[in-house]
Amino acid sequence: MADRLRLGWRVNRYLWLTLLFIAAYLPYAAAQGRLSIPLAAAYGLFALGVANGALRTYSAWKLGGWNDERRGWLFNLVDIGLIALAVRVTGGVESDLWLLYFVVLVSEALYTRRRETRLLLAALAASYLAATWPYGRALDANYALSAAARVFFLYLVGEFARQLTEIREERNRELALLREQVATGEERARIAREVHDGLGHALVAVILRLELCSRLIGRDPAQAEQILGEEVPALRAAWNQGRDLAFHLRPWGVGDGRLCEGIRSQIARFAQRTGIVVEVETPEDEPELAPAAAMALAGAVQEALTNVARHSRAGHAWVRVEHRGDRLHVVVDDDGIGPLERPAGAGEGLLGMDERARAVGGTFHFGPRPEAGARVVVTVPTRSPSGAAH
Repeated sequence: MADRLRLGWRVNRYLWLTLLFIAAYLPYAAAQGRLSIPLAAAYGLFALGVANGALRTYSAWKLGGWNDERRGWLFNLVDIGLIALAVRVTGGVESDLWLLYFVVLVSEALYTRRRETRLLLAALAASYLAATWPYGRALDANYALSAAARVFFLYLVGEFARQLTEIREERNRELALLREQVATGEERARIAREVHDGLGHALVAVILRLELCSRLIGRDPAQAEQILGEEVPALRAAWNQGRDLAFHLRPWGVGDGRLCEGIRSQIARFAQRTGIVVEVETPEDEPELAPAAAMALAGAVQEALTNVARHSRAGHAWVRVEHRGDRLHVVVDDDGIGPLERPAGAGEGLLGMDERARAVGGTFHFGPRPEAGARVVVTVPTRSPSGAAH
């Protein structure tokens, strides 16, 4: 709830500041004789703008902070129409409220693609010309020059905003690549430590026991057979540990655009290997994720299931992937002994999950499941939605 409110305010605060300015501007325009309608009617028009802003904010809040593209364009078109009416009733080409077009243009151009920015610019230019056109009068040079200059500057500002967005997106791509490289290096270092401290020690112990077995097989076959019987399960455990480590070398589906499909496929293998029943729910419309976010999410799911297999004593687990607004949520539940009763060292991988989620702007939570067992919740951001989705 708090995250949604913060995101909603961050996205919509300029809208509400603009509406506050208009509320203060209308009495000034009336005093200067610029209103072509009564002040009460002007405030009625202002109330429509407030209602549209409230609907936009509430819709974005319900969707997790951002509106989808279709709703965003609908709200934008209503805004553009209301601005045109406001310009028309406050002096037309002489109105100061034509500057509101820059608010819409910049706030949207900073997030939309180039083609959408041009469509938005065309809508703004058409709206401005409709609002200021000298209906019933001859078209004079002063109006033509003023209108052309304002449309031209709208175009320039839109292009500048678009270029700033491209620079920001390029910087974000570079940062995401660096984070991915750092995360990959840290993961490899962790796996190397586990190979040395866990798998390596286990294999050395098996080798020593088998060497002992080779010396005993001639003079004490019964003891040699007993040692062999003990070491076969140890070798199987080492083999499973090696598969777990290989499991983490490549996050499921990262890089091929099929993260959810990869999650389902690998969970099926995990269930077959461990005997734990795992139910999976994934969305039909898989969102686009940045590579670093996909890696963080896949790694978190893998680590959560590994913890379930190693520490939870669970017989059943549930993995649910949900797309909410600009976030992808993954919930991993189990019916095991719960987080407070797990052995020491069981939370070593949790810190890594938390760090990976935070590195890509996501969140991580580990705690008890309401029914019984433990719950892991990881969220990562999807690709930034367009500004039309505000």
